[in-house]
Amino acid sequence: MQKRDLLKQVLKLGVMPIVLLMFFSCADDNTFNNQDPEAPQIGGTPFDIFADMDYTQMIYIKGGTFEMGATEEQISDAQENESPAHKVTLDGYYISKYEVTQKLWERVMGNNPSSVQGENLPVVNVSWNDCQEFIKKLNELTGKSFSLPTEAEWEYAARGGDKSLKYKYAGSNTIDDVAFYNTSNSNNVGGKQANELGLYDMSGNVAEWCYDGYAAYSEEETSNPTGSTSNYRTVRGGSWSSQATECRVSYRSDSNKASDATDNIGFRLALRKPYYTVSVEASEGGSAKIEGVTNELYIRKGTKVTLTATPNTRYDFINWTLNDKEVSTEMEFTTEIVTDGVYKANFGTCFITVSKSEGASKVSVGTSPNVQNASKGTEVNLAQRGNPDTGYKFGFWLMNGSIFTQSLEKAPKSIKINNDTEFSAIFTKTEKENGFEVVDLGLSVKWATCNIGASKQEEAGSFFAWGETETKDKYDLASYKWWSEENGMTKYCTDNQFGVVDGKTSLDDDDDVAIQKCGGNWRMPTYEEWEELKNECEWTQWEMNGVKGYIVLGKNKLNYIFIPLTGFAYGENKIYSSTTDGYYWTKSLKPTNSLDAGYFHFYSNVRLMGYHERYTGQPVRAVVATINTEE
Repeated sequence: MQKRDLLKQVLKLGVMPIVLLMFFSCADDNTFNNQDPEAPQIGGTPFDIFADMDYTQMIYIKGGTFEMGATEEQISDAQENESPAHKVTLDGYYISKYEVTQKLWERVMGNNPSSVQGENLPVVNVSWNDCQEFIKKLNELTGKSFSLPTEAEWEYAARGGDKSLKYKYAGSNTIDDVAFYNTSNSNNVGGKQANELGLYDMSGNVAEWCYDGYAAYSEEETSNPTGSTSNYRTVRGGSWSSQATECRVSYRSDSNKASDATDNIGFRLALRKPYYTVSVEASEGGSAKIEGVTNELYIRKGTKVTLTATPNTRYDFINWTLNDKEVSTEMEFTTEIVTDGVYKANFGTCFITVSKSEGASKVSVGTSPNVQNASKGTEVNLAQRGNPDTGYKFGFWLMNGSIFTQSLEKAPKSIKINNDTEFSAIFTKTEKENGFEVVDLGLSVKWATCNIGASKQEEAGSFFAWGETETKDKYDLASYKWWSEENGMTKYCTDNQFGVVDGKTSLDDDDDVAIQKCGGNWRMPTYEEWEELKNECEWTQWEMNGVKGYIVLGKNKLNYIFIPLTGFAYGENKIYSSTTDGYYWTKSLKPTNSLDAGYFHFYSNVRLMGYHERYTGQPVRAVVATINTEE
């Protein structure tokens, strides 16, 4: 069946092609089926994360000692970073039987970032950081302590644990028995043979994030290792796009940053109780460490550690706090780890600097317009004095380069100072193009201050299908201007499977809603211009007059715009995800799929570019490259 015919069937069936947020109730306290990870296990009794969902089973892995790295059956294909092979001893733990599916991700997060979607496909396009957010929410729902498996836990499980038959791949020496690899996409989880422990897809399908920061192996024997604190996180198992040698149980990928998200990396879950996540930090004026390590540790319950604080010459040590509660006034002290937590060393004496941007009136911190000394905890007042220059207005205060005021419109603002602080008052300058406000963010184009159809920054404005210049009551394929039941897409089509090919990948002026609604030099932004805004500016989650969104501070630190959460329109007068997601059209068509157009999407603290069904309704934020100075 051609793709165009498939679209017709979807339309006739009334199937909505966009995944909606799921409403669900939290799992009760019986999700362990009375199995305690700290108790001795007989037979490895499994439990389900959510009893009403498939593919959420956790399998208990009995602890033991194994040889990790380039062992005898691996050595002929091994890379340098798999050596030396070394002994590792692990306590017992649980690990998920399957890779985390898109259905499970949606249950917890309310969205699906995967480029190819299917509820039983492994979730992809998730960074290591995204996994931490998922795990945090999952733990809140279940009351448990899930995490990513450590690299050692992952390899021990992939090798078959205490039942290992020393296979090259996870469950076989014949890769086709156990892995989807060297293919065009991922497959539903559990589609190949399991390994000795009943775990699926530990070779191939999608590669899997591990907890550890990447570190070279040592020949020393270790117990329950957790790797380094490097921002490069270890990825294991190989994927659908990998060659066979990359799907071996000892193969390591070391080139993925914690912020990277690709279409061939997913993850599975682990659960263990005798460990806590502990980190150490210091306020301005000094440094702090736990046993020689300056960042995050994964520490066994009951372990005693020594914390050391070192003040700078002009500061005094004040105290140690654990999760913001004082635990010691000694610069060096020893404590037993009994909870997750952040240990912080606090130091006194602060130095304050205040400045103002171009066009500003006088500003001050306390009684001094320039620099002053303040004790830790001192409350100072930020004040705008007098009127700004013509064409400027007060925007906000920056604190150490980031927006911090609770209101963009009000000054002065009082704040307590706990460390060296640089304040800068930003006075924004707006211009007009054909009657509509525009600001210069220091980018290749200038951006409108409001969405098309909105009179205020926080308003969603009007919704348009891509390539349409009028709003309407119903957004679906049947009502889309450039679709016909007989011919498919009738304009902006690059593939005859979707309709009538004209090769257009960018909107004509007649179909550019910004040109038609705003006139002058206004137009819709390209995919690349939205990407520039996303990458080159500072984004701060904000709520303006009750509307959630982002303050986008220009690359030049002189101007800003507010981008509200808007959702998207589908069907009759329906707006989806309006309080959790933002969607904005570009004027660019997806070159390889004429059904989709380029868009910018953001939710939570995630901002990404992608492609969306072009017949849905989304707002538009206009741009100009040149302003008519005669206006």
